[in-house]
Amino acid sequence: MNSFFLFSFILIFNFTNGQDFDDSVRKLITEKCIKDIDTWKKKLDSFAKLPPNLLGFNKVWSGDYDECLEVENPNDNTYQTQFCWAHLNLPIGKILAKSGDAVKTVSTTCGAGKPTDVKMSICMPRSCSEHDLKLALNHLRILPMTTKEYLNHSIVPVDDDKFVCDVTCRPVNFEPDYLFWIVTVILGTITFICVVATIADYYQEVENEKMEMSLGEKTIKEGGVSEEGLFKYFLAFSMLSNGRSLMRISNNLNNLKGVECIRFISFTWVVSGHIWGTWKNADNPFKIIDILKTRSYEIWLNAFFSVDTFFFLSGLMLSYSFLPKLSKRKAMDPMVWAVFYLHRILRLTPAYLSFIIFYATYGPLTDFGPNELVRREDMENCKKYGWKNLLYINNIYEPRKNCLSISWYMASDTQMYLFSPLLLVAFLFGPIPGILFSITVIVLSTFLNYWLFLHYDLPLTLIQA
Repeated sequence: MNSFFLFSFILIFNFTNGQDFDDSVRKLITEKCIKDIDTWKKKLDSFAKLPPNLLGFNKVWSGDYDECLEVENPNDNTYQTQFCWAHLNLPIGKILAKSGDAVKTVSTTCGAGKPTDVKMSICMPRSCSEHDLKLALNHLRILPMTTKEYLNHSIVPVDDDKFVCDVTCRPVNFEPDYLFWIVTVILGTITFICVVATIADYYQEVENEKMEMSLGEKTIKEGGVSEEGLFKYFLAFSMLSNGRSLMRISNNLNNLKGVECIRFISFTWVVSGHIWGTWKNADNPFKIIDILKTRSYEIWLNAFFSVDTFFFLSGLMLSYSFLPKLSKRKAMDPMVWAVFYLHRILRLTPAYLSFIIFYATYGPLTDFGPNELVRREDMENCKKYGWKNLLYINNIYEPRKNCLSISWYMASDTQMYLFSPLLLVAFLFGPIPGILFSITVIVLSTFLNYWLFLHYDLPLTLIQA
């Protein structure tokens, strides 16, 4: 840990003693950026300082976000600044190993989004791109340099030698494009229809109640406000009717008991697991790691299994609702399976597509401030790779280039649905063939998991010290 302190001291010292670029680096960075950096070197107050609890692995060193954006250049009205994070290429693995807090399951590779990244905020000119800043920080003598080549500025360092492995700058403005305005008009129109439909629904109920009190139920059916024709479809937009439908508790005797309980427990498990995932932004990660290594917290560390319960519920409800309607004769009809898959597409895709469009257009409005809780890249990818989501292959085809990263579950669930007829048809030949086939699939899946863990030397749990 002493090396960690030494690095931190040298880092801050060198930030206040910056030197100029050499000619080889000037060719790689825009002149506007270089000019603005000369002004930046005089405005260091908004930079990150050494934080407390370094021994507790306080690795997020934040400066003042508002002060950074207020920095001005009296001689240049176009000068603007941006709040960025420099991801420092420290030997975190060695530091953790020497401190006795090594976590085998957590990657110590430097890069944006990595849980062990040590990053410090820097206030930089807006004229500099993230690529420019990465070059500048690695070539100016504002970071510790150990090799002879670095000290002489004679070569361009390779990736493994860079002391700043990544630079990520926070968005400072939002520029709506044509897609944003199209979505805004569509959402505005739908909202207006919902409001009008809700008012009409309420008016209809009031009129029907008045007529019931004065003329009786029979007259309502004859002269009340009709729900037939287009008006019935118009009321589908009523927030009043939809709200009651969502909150209604069914008393159908055919409903499976306990499903709602499993769903609630799984939701709680998922949320709790994600909350513990924010440990990477804490100022005392070592203390949290000590807590998470205890047996009582294994259930939260392995919250991935909560997703398995949702897969189980999907298969359970599909079997319970579809098997009673299926027969050997129907199983031979291609139209049955065409409707089987079409129903799935029509039930999920319209709502799924609507949310992806909303996420891609309105999501960037939530991505402001100093913290990197949500990366805008995930939202912008929807315009490039959203088609993979609609085909439900985003988890297997170039998964790192994803849109709405949490939607991997939708793809996985749909892929299981695609092969579910194999299990459903097996039960048409009787309970025993169906159960035997299901057990065979479970055993093969279990052995495959064991093989993957052994072949790639994967840890058994998320935190394994």
